[in-house]
Amino acid sequence: MPQDLRGGAFALTSERASPCESTRASVSHPSCVECEALGIRNGRVITFRGSTGTVATLMIGGETPPHGREHSDGPGDAGEMIGWFAKISETLQTSPDRAARRPREEASARRPQGVVTFGPIETRTPQMARVLREAAKVAPTDATVLLLGETGSGKEILSRAIHDASRRSARAFVAVNCAAFPDSLLEAEIFGIEAGVATGVTSRSGVLELAEGGTLFLDEIGNCPLSLQAKLLRVLENGRSRRIGGKVERAHDIRILAATNADLTRAIDNGEFRADLFFRLNVVTLRLPPLRDLPDDVESIAWRFLSTEAGLLGKTLSWAPCALARLRGHHWPGNVRELRNAVRRLAIMVDGGEIRADQVQQHLGFRSDGDGAADEHELILSYRRHMEQAARKVIADALRRTGTISGAARLLGLARQSLSVKCKQLGISVPST
Repeated sequence: MPQDLRGGAFALTSERASPCESTRASVSHPSCVECEALGIRNGRVITFRGSTGTVATLMIGGETPPHGREHSDGPGDAGEMIGWFAKISETLQTSPDRAARRPREEASARRPQGVVTFGPIETRTPQMARVLREAAKVAPTDATVLLLGETGSGKEILSRAIHDASRRSARAFVAVNCAAFPDSLLEAEIFGIEAGVATGVTSRSGVLELAEGGTLFLDEIGNCPLSLQAKLLRVLENGRSRRIGGKVERAHDIRILAATNADLTRAIDNGEFRADLFFRLNVVTLRLPPLRDLPDDVESIAWRFLSTEAGLLGKTLSWAPCALARLRGHHWPGNVRELRNAVRRLAIMVDGGEIRADQVQQHLGFRSDGDGAADEHELILSYRRHMEQAARKVIADALRRTGTISGAARLLGLARQSLSVKCKQLGISVPST
């Protein structure tokens, strides 16, 4: 380290900082607090500046040196002054860029090795890490992305992370759940509607217009009726749409992300989903694994959720090792959404301190098992899911054979009205004749 003794003051020179003019100052000088702590009063102030501003301000020499000894400008004091500088250099940490880097460095040091992050999502498991790496690659592009995964597995969270990492991040992210609207209202929600289409109807923009310049996320796209799928295909192919009752085509600059928990290839075989729309959506497919396949992530997610909920409630909470083991052993049919709600419920019900396994059992009623067997709730969901899939296949096959709702009803031995209601419940498009 270059050193220069000039008139009792110690000057530092380096590639990053260079000495500026020296002036007399008292201990009230804002940059001399650390010097005062070392016992140095009224002395010479030397300010060092770099590309980011002030790097350090030193105050050397003065009327009352450390340890109460009288100071002399003679050569014998050079070693003592160098010692002072060594102490001061350890104390002064005023570099703005270092202060900004410190939280990031500490967070990085706390993060375990092998953790992969993308946006707010982090994982320790190879299968989820692969998904996050692929998401990071596709995010900067405008490619359409199809996200597949069970309910509650984090498809919308990942889609938002993709939007935030894209060039469209400054514009809107608009999400619409296609399963939340009846067929007639879903078309108006997506494409908009003009005034006068029906009595009392006013002009309203659809999500295609609201997402202009940004990203449109179509959740549960597998629930879209076939008639609406054809219109969505047109938007994906030429970027244009028309409101319900409108005569003017509108051009759109949007990116479309879609998600579903359905098996679209099976839906195509059953005549419930258009193959051309699937191929147009399937530019990049990201398949999110269920939480039960990510046991190494359950603990970190549980800790993160508990920290958030405890902070909101003003409590100090932590997990006992046996409680974490109970969480890891649960089947999690509702995936991350179920875990988040479970942690929220525990944070409310437990007064404070360490959450034990018996409290997890008491408040959540978990049936934890090492082999991951499904609990009663999952069995019920699985039964309903398989029954609906079987009904869709049978009805779609009958409609294909007969070509009419009446013919299909006769073939299946059902009343026409009953079959129409069932088709609507299952999202099956019914022939007009």
